[in-house]
Amino acid sequence: MEEARMSERPISLTLNRRTLLAGASALSLAGATGRAMAWGRAPQDSGPKLSAAPLPTVTLLPSIFADAQAANRTYLASLDPERFLHNFYLSAGLEAPKPAYGGWESKGIAGHSLGHWLSAVAMIIANTGDSELMASLDHCLSEMALIQQAHGDGYCGGTTVERDGEILDGKVVFEEIRRGEIRSGGFDLNGGWVPLYSWHKIHAGLIDVHRLVGHTRAMPIMLGLADYLGTILEGLDDAQLQRVLDAEHRGLNEAYADTFALMGKASQWRAELGTTPTARLNRRGQKRETGQVVTISRTGRRTARDPGARRRRAFRRRRIDHTRTRDMGRRTGHGVACARAGEPFERGGGYRGAL
Repeated sequence: MEEARMSERPISLTLNRRTLLAGASALSLAGATGRAMAWGRAPQDSGPKLSAAPLPTVTLLPSIFADAQAANRTYLASLDPERFLHNFYLSAGLEAPKPAYGGWESKGIAGHSLGHWLSAVAMIIANTGDSELMASLDHCLSEMALIQQAHGDGYCGGTTVERDGEILDGKVVFEEIRRGEIRSGGFDLNGGWVPLYSWHKIHAGLIDVHRLVGHTRAMPIMLGLADYLGTILEGLDDAQLQRVLDAEHRGLNEAYADTFALMGKASQWRAELGTTPTARLNRRGQKRETGQVVTISRTGRRTARDPGARRRRAFRRRRIDHTRTRDMGRRTGHGVACARAGEPFERGGGYRGAL
């Protein structure tokens, strides 16, 4: 086995957020066919295809898993959505009833934690029907609707940006992009700390609430978000859009693909293929790796007649399944460590161990 492994051509591994997303997503996309691991080919049709059981159909019996769920539920119930919404209120010209949380919620990236909370609460409610969390979720959505109404254009965000020592509402970044003023870096967009990352978390959280809980307020808020950003992105040419996407945007494309699927083809809302970064996946995926492998999977299913779908699938198999799917290491305080199967690894920031 060691000889076989040593005979493989070494693969350079660079740990960054995009590489980690591509590797993690490929584990789920590869499935039982193709190379589930980069150093061992799984047999074709090696077993039945599995799918997740709907949350309402599963009940945890007394166990460490039920204990973990109870601890998770207690923590979620302790969080106050009005504190998550602090910057959202101020952005809309409304009085914030409570102070913001600390940590990253006191920084320019503020708002993303609300998206995580929405997704987590939706899953607990879908599984247990928790009435306390449902009441908290209902209040949160009501406040988000008021904030969005105050803006009047679909915007609902909590990011901020520092300019000349002054903290400004992060909406200024989005409006600058609308005008074609784009200054982009890996984690910086017009001076804002990954505003599209935070935007995606809220968008995805609302999708989860709609899908898992069926709350009637989630869809209108989510569509307002989608329309606001969609009208900005559709006004950009290819070069401008690529500069925007050079900054961290996580699963934004996936959120638009899911939104389009929820709306259906009969909707008057413009499809994500015409108004969002998803339209560029054909071109971006041809000759180099992209972190949007989840979106490739989503849009491949949604657009069977898309002439670029086959090209995207071939790219994914060639560049992800066969060369960039690896064992994932233990989770640390800074992310997920990744190493070649069977080899020890040691990196800074707490990444050490062996697979």
